[in-house]
Order: sequence, then structure tokens, then C-alpha cells
Amino acid sequence: QEKVHFRVNPEKGKSLNYEMIIKSDIEGDEDVIMDIGLLMSLTPTSLSDSSIIIEAKYPKLTMDIHTAMMTINYNSSIASNDEMSQMLEVELRPLIDNIETITMNRNGVIKDSQFPNVTEQAFDKSNLKTFAISFPEEEIAIGDSWFSPSTKGQFGLLTKINNTLIGLTDDGYRVDISGIYLDDNGEEIGKIEGHYIVDRNTHFT
Repeated sequence: QEKVHFRVNPEKGKSLNYEMIIKSDIEGDEDVIMDIGLLMSLTPTSLSDSSIIIEAKYPKLTMDIHTAMMTINYNSSIASNDEMSQMLEVELRPLIDNIETITMNRNGVIKDSQFPNVTEQAFDKSNLKTFAISFPEEEIAIGDSWFSPSTKGQFGLLTKINNTLIGLTDDGYRVDISGIYLDDNGEEIGKIEGHYIVDRNTHFT
């Protein structure tokens, strides 16, 4: 029942490897089903009292897009053999071939991101801010809640997310999240629910 003071503290030079899977079912004038898979390797290269610099690599990207008119399949590890996949290859290959430099503070808030030769169309940097955790400045106890900074994430929607510390499990600290998506007029158009596990030593997911 002791309070915990969350401060991100990864090991310098030790890569943190993730697989991000995003499944989207978008309704509109033309319905779109989109599955995206992204391998991520994050390596802390510099740690100070106030900030952490991370080199991020994205070694593999897969994308399956289905509409009423067409189906597009892309896999960065396989040579593209159709016109649509080749067009995606031109747009997305810089994401695979370049290294992103991310600066975050000890609260886990991303302060800056530099990704040379990669366009916003190939990689929406705002998604990273949604992916990253932001911890409060003060110590917190089981049951305490805090809001993440509001950001524009996937599809340009504003997110408002509340985090609640649930407890300590065998894997780490469990934090439940609940929130909403807002449009440009501030109207709620969707909900967010889920949880993440924070490593008890590094305070990284």
C-alpha cells in the first residue's frame, strides 16, 4: 500500500522491443477495414536527471487495407509485386530505413521527435504521444487517477485519457485507462478503454 513515484528509468544501451498491432474498422461514405503491424526497437542512448534520448527503429511494417473497391497488402520484408503495393513502398520505405530520435522527460512525456526523410503521411508523430505514458509529478497510491496530456492521435482526433493505478501484479504495476475521442468541435465521438503494465524497475511499459 506504499505510494509509488513513477519515473521512467530504462537501461542505457538496452533495446526495448515491441510489436504494435492496430486494427481499425472505419465507417463512412466508403467503409475501410485496416490492419497494421509494426515492429519497434527503442534503444536509450542518453540519460540525464531530466531527460532520456531514445533511438527508435522500425524494422518491419505490414499493412492490409480492405474497401468495397479494392484490397491492398503490404509487407516491408517482401518485395512488392503490384502497382498499389509499390506505391506504398515508395511512401513507407523511409520509415524502415531511417532512425528516429525521441526525447522524453522522466515523466514519460515525449518532448521532441526527429525523423529525417520521413513524411507525416508515412508516420504520424502524434501517434507516439498517444502511445507513450505520462506520469504525474507527485507520488500516487493504489486507486489514484491522473489525466494524460490531451493529444491529437490517430485520424487527427483529440484524445482525453484518464489513468488509474490498480495495483502491483507479478508482471508490474497495472494501470487502467478510460477516455474519449473528441472531434474538432469538442463533441465526443468514441470511447477508449484498456490497460497497460508498467515494469516495476524501469517504469517503462
